[in-house]
Amino acid sequence: HLEGRACSSVDQFGMAQKGGAVTSHIRIAESAQDIHCVRLTAGRADLLLGCDSLVAGSELALNTLNRGHSRVLINTHQAITGQFVRNADLLFPAASLADRLTSAAGKDTVDFVDATALATMLLGDSILSNLFMLGFAYQRGTIPVAATSIEQALAMNGVAVEANKNAFLWGR
Repeated sequence: HLEGRACSSVDQFGMAQKGGAVTSHIRIAESAQDIHCVRLTAGRADLLLGCDSLVAGSELALNTLNRGHSRVLINTHQAITGQFVRNADLLFPAASLADRLTSAAGKDTVDFVDATALATMLLGDSILSNLFMLGFAYQRGTIPVAATSIEQALAMNGVAVEANKNAFLWGR
């Protein structure tokens, strides 16, 4: 909006504990006429920004990838789910998730970072890991919006502005 371009987004919410997984489909284009549907279809993602590796490794997310084209940036933090609470012996499937993502996108298009640990260490709050991931994606050249526009949007939002700006900068 700040750059005079069109945007569409839709959030898909899971039905699990605490609202479940959220998968957001976001399209950015020069004009609204360039956006033909809101939801990403098979193989159409330029970027999979996985702030939760379990959600990023789901069939819904993997289906949007185009091997060799789509970039995949994943927060490797191991967030437990309701299944882990019910089964103390359940192991987090980090290796299989990494394999699924790499297989779907291609080895050279996937980057992993523990954004939650870094945000907590650098900024004192794990809640800032998503903005850290946005900064990481921006630095990798996968966000088609100027950094100044992102920072202006954070200011306009008016919530934890300096903390969010710092998380975005540390991610970069």
